[in-house]
Amino acid sequence: MTIRTRAARTSPRLAAAFAAVLAGTASVALAGDCVPTWDGSIGDPGIDTGIMFDLTPHEGTLVASGSFTSINDVSASRIAAWDGAAWSPLGTGLQDAEGYAVASFGGDLYAAGYFNSAGNVPGTAKLARWDGSAWNSVGAQLESFTNQLWDLETWDGGTGEALYVAGNYTNIGGVSDASFIAKWDGSSYAALGAPIAGNVPLIVFAIETGLRKSEQVSLVRGQINLVKRELMLGRETKSGRGRVVPLSNRAVSVLEGQLSDDPRETVFRTRSGRGWVNIECWWNKVRNRSGVYCRWHDLRHTFASRWLQDGGEITVLQKVLGHSSLNLTMRYAHLVTDNLHAETRRLDEVRRLRQLSAA
Repeated sequence: MTIRTRAARTSPRLAAAFAAVLAGTASVALAGDCVPTWDGSIGDPGIDTGIMFDLTPHEGTLVASGSFTSINDVSASRIAAWDGAAWSPLGTGLQDAEGYAVASFGGDLYAAGYFNSAGNVPGTAKLARWDGSAWNSVGAQLESFTNQLWDLETWDGGTGEALYVAGNYTNIGGVSDASFIAKWDGSSYAALGAPIAGNVPLIVFAIETGLRKSEQVSLVRGQINLVKRELMLGRETKSGRGRVVPLSNRAVSVLEGQLSDDPRETVFRTRSGRGWVNIECWWNKVRNRSGVYCRWHDLRHTFASRWLQDGGEITVLQKVLGHSSLNLTMRYAHLVTDNLHAETRRLDEVRRLRQLSAA
C-alpha cells in the first residue's frame, strides 16, 4: 500500500488521522518502553491496486481517498471508510481518475480531486459532499477538464469554521474572483482577498514533467502541442538531443493558465511578466520559508521516482528524461525492485493467512 501526500510535510489533519488510527485500533495495553511499529489490523493486503492520497477522521471512522478501486478485497471506487474493524465503500464512490483530498466539515464529508462525478450525481465533478447515505452537489461548477482540486482544510478565521478549497481554477461556484483558493461556509463560496498569482504552477509542472530547470524556464509556447498532449525539446538540451515529453492531466491544467497566443513567448514568467533569469534566488526564498531543504533538481528526481513506482517502464523513462545512456536512468532501478519485494512479501502473507484458515 502506498500513501502519498501532496507536499513535503505532514499536515495537522493527516497527523490527526494517524492518531485516530492508533486510538481506534489499539487493543493491547503496552507497559514500559515502547518500540513504535505499524499496526497491521487496518487490513491486509490493504489497497489492491492504486495509490492513497489522503486520510481524515470523520464521524468515528477514518476515510481514505486515492486512485484505488478496491481495498482489502472490498470494492470501493477511490474512497472508503475504516471503522476500526473493516473497510466499507461510500456509495458508488468517485467516478474516474483520482480523489486527492477529504475533509470533515459541518457533520458531512467532502471529497475533492480530479474525478468526473461522485455517485454519478450531476454537478459533483472535482468536489462533492457525502451526507452519510448519498453524494450531493455543492455547486462548484468545475466540470472543465483543466480544473483540479488538490487540498481541503477546515479553519475558523474568527467568523466560524469554514472549508477552504485549493486547486487549479479561476472560478468556483460562480465566484469569478476566487482564484486557486476559496472559502465554503456550507451554503456559498467566497474569495480570499485578491486572486492568487505567482509561481506555484512552475513547481507543479516540474514534478509532472521531469524537465531540467534550464529546459523549463526557456520553454516557449511554440513547443507545446495541447492536442497531442506533448511538448518538444530541441537539441539545445543537456544531452544535445531533441525529445518529446508527454503531458499528464495536471501538466495540461497548469499550461491552460499559462499559455499566450505568441509561439515565441516564454511559458513561465515572473510576476512582472518577464522570462526567468535567476530562478535560484526565488527558489531559495521558497525553501527558507517552508523549512524544507529541496534542490530544484530534486523535483526531477521526484518525477522519475513516481514514474517507476506507478509501474512505468524504465526504458521509456530514459527517453522522457533525455538521458543519453540507460545507465543514468538505472539509478532509479532500486525503486522497481523495492516494489517487487513489497509485492512478494504481500503474497507471502496472503498465502500464510490461507494456510491458517485451512488448518
